[in-house]
Amino acid sequence: MARYSWIALRCAIALASFFLVGCNKEGTSPAWEVPGATVPANFPAPVYAAAQNPPTREAYELGRTLFYDTRLSRTGAVSCGSCHQQSGAFANADHRLSQGVEGRLGARNAPALQNLRWKTSLLWDGGATHIETMPLAPITDPREMDETLDNVLQKLNADPAYQQRFAQVYGERPITSYQFLRTLAQFTAALTSANSRYDHYVRHEANGALSAAELRGWPQHARSAHLVTAASYLRTSRFAITVWTLRSPPIRAAPISRGVPRTQVASKYPACVM
Repeated sequence: MARYSWIALRCAIALASFFLVGCNKEGTSPAWEVPGATVPANFPAPVYAAAQNPPTREAYELGRTLFYDTRLSRTGAVSCGSCHQQSGAFANADHRLSQGVEGRLGARNAPALQNLRWKTSLLWDGGATHIETMPLAPITDPREMDETLDNVLQKLNADPAYQQRFAQVYGERPITSYQFLRTLAQFTAALTSANSRYDHYVRHEANGALSAAELRGWPQHARSAHLVTAASYLRTSRFAITVWTLRSPPIRAAPISRGVPRTQVASKYPACVM
């Protein structure tokens, strides 16, 4: 009798498993989407549209792996994520000056990485104008990663796992600079900040209520910063946001300069916004 009970139990488990698998095949679970692939309703059309580098899960995850790989630096000790820390909005919140290979101090602090799809000028001084070529600046800077693009490609091509993953995305070998830079951009372009209470407010969504004090301050905020919606923020000329950041004492933003007192940024470094 016990034997038949055991058989019946096993059949019941197998039948339940069949139905569970069947439900998964019917797509009851939401489809996985690359973060940042959808343009928020209150944002304008991006400068770096998704169609220019169509997001895929494989490319995004590969780009994330590259972002945290210390082999992109000469010493194998510094990655992009060493300074652009996720816990600090992909900025370097725990150092006044970012530290590169061998503890070398950079000229400034690492800027936050967010909404890069909408930027026409990148880095603190606007020195990069395209999200795909932006990583070349820190990779080749002797105070940061102190490496060459050729050496980076040699390291990647010497790694069978990277060879396989790049071939899965691009269908060819060896790994080229084109593939490397576009794959990094898959990850950095995905870093979209559009879920704040402010964003919910301008989109008339739940959890977007502003306090009475915030509503009273809205007209002044809009006049001084030329910001009315997130879309207008993204369209604001390259560095206008610096003035708003410096003139808003209630907002405790992370330091936006590398070694320069905040009060001097607007005058000494008018281009100090990513």
